[in-house]
Amino acid sequence: MKISDESPYKEFINSKKKETTRETYAYNLAMIRRELGKEVHKANKSELRDFILKCRDKGLKGSTIQSYKAVLASFFKWEIQSGHREDDPSALARGIDTGVASKINPKALSQDEQQNIFDCLNWDTIQEYQKSLAIYSSFKLGLRRFEIAKLRFSDANFETGMMKVVGKGRSEEEPDFVPMSEEYKKRFLEFKRMVEASGILTDWVFFKEGASDFHYHKWNIWNWHKTIGKRCGIALHTHRGRHSLCTRLNESEIALFTKQKISRHKSPEMLLRYTKIDNKDVIDAVHKAIP
Repeated sequence: MKISDESPYKEFINSKKKETTRETYAYNLAMIRRELGKEVHKANKSELRDFILKCRDKGLKGSTIQSYKAVLASFFKWEIQSGHREDDPSALARGIDTGVASKINPKALSQDEQQNIFDCLNWDTIQEYQKSLAIYSSFKLGLRRFEIAKLRFSDANFETGMMKVVGKGRSEEEPDFVPMSEEYKKRFLEFKRMVEASGILTDWVFFKEGASDFHYHKWNIWNWHKTIGKRCGIALHTHRGRHSLCTRLNESEIALFTKQKISRHKSPEMLLRYTKIDNKDVIDAVHKAIP
C-alpha cells in the first residue's frame, strides 16, 4: 500500500492543492519513514533529530535534507491543527544546521540599468518578440519564470486591465490577478495580432516554434533573460525583474496593502524583504530630520 493511501498521511497529503505537491510530500514522507523504521507521527524528538544528523553524516545533499525538514514541519503543523497532537517533535531536528545558506534576494536593477535592458529588446520577429515580452512580463508584471511560461492570450482582460496568473501556491480555480501597465497592454496586444496574422493557432503566449500546442519551459524563459542580459552587459535572470518591480513599489507612496496586492506576497513582511536602504539615503534622511 502506498503511503498516500494510509492514515494520517493520506489526509495530510490530500490537504495539498496541487498534484505535484502531493506527489513530492508522499515521496519524502515515505523516505523519512523508511529511514526512521517507524511511522513518522510516532517518532519522538530525539529520533527525528538523529534522523537529520544521520542524513547529514551520510553526505546527503543539503537541499535534500532541507526538503525533509520542510516536509516534517508541514506535517506536524497539520497534525497540531487537526487536533491529533499538541506538540511538534520536529522542532529540534529542524534547527540542525545542514550547511545550506538561506536564499538572498537578487539585487534590484537601477532605473538606468532597467532602461538599458528595455533598449536592448528586439520586437521585429515572433521569436524575438517572445523573448522581449518575457522580459516585460518579469519587470512590468513581476512574474516568476514558471508563471511567464504558462501565460495564455486569454489570460489578458483588456477591459479590466488585469492579467490572470496561476501563481505560486495557486490553482486554475484560484488564480492571481495582476494589473497591466498601458505599455505592457500595448505590447501584449500587438504580439497577439502578430501571431494571428501569421496564421498560428494557439492560446499560449510563449508557444514553441514549430509546436504551437506546447509552451516553452521555465528554463527557456531563464535562458532568454540571460541572453538579453549578455546583449546589454548586465547579469540578468528572471527574479531580478520581479525584485526590481517590488523595489520600485517599496519606493513609491502607494499604500502597503495595494503594493502587496500587486506583488502577490502573502504578507507585508515578505514584500518588505525587498526593501534595501542605501547608506546615503539613511544619512540624507537623518540630516533632514535632525538639522
